[in-house]
Amino acid sequence: PASTERRELTIFFSDIRGFTAWTERAEPDEVATRLNEYFAAMPPLIERHGGTLDKFIGDCVMVFFGAPAADEKHALHAVQMALDMQQEMTRLNESWRKRGYDPLHIGIGIHTGFVTVGNFGSSDFLDYTVFGRAVNLAARIESQAEGGKVLISARTHSLVREEVKTQPHPDLVLKGIPDPQVVWEVVRG
Repeated sequence: PASTERRELTIFFSDIRGFTAWTERAEPDEVATRLNEYFAAMPPLIERHGGTLDKFIGDCVMVFFGAPAADEKHALHAVQMALDMQQEMTRLNESWRKRGYDPLHIGIGIHTGFVTVGNFGSSDFLDYTVFGRAVNLAARIESQAEGGKVLISARTHSLVREEVKTQPHPDLVLKGIPDPQVVWEVVRG
């Protein structure tokens, strides 16, 4: 059986805002070109900050920090990567603007919590991934992050607040989660 364990990790999600509407009105060539450039730009940032790319789902990127290699600063590394990604989007948009394309913006959500991590699947296809309520919460926070913003949960904030500049954000009422969630917006230092 695959070995799985429960541990506290930091989970990152990002999405391109207005993606579906954009793909419906843009030329297929433009969509393909820009998505390829976007997806080429992100993995080096994930690697640089020690993240594990879980998956690309359409325009969504899911990354986790703190496994397989332990990293006691997993929350900080996730937030630093998020800021780098927003900076990278600014650079991509500048290059796209020169080619006459409208900008694309990503919203980012980050949460630190206990998850089950390990290899799941069949003998033919094993996927190293994470499961649990903390993953769901990270995804829900991300769904409420406006383009260009990085929102983090209270738990993540408690781990990074000494090293990262943040500002309070209105609590989020999230689908499937009973209590309003305290979140913070990360602002560029």
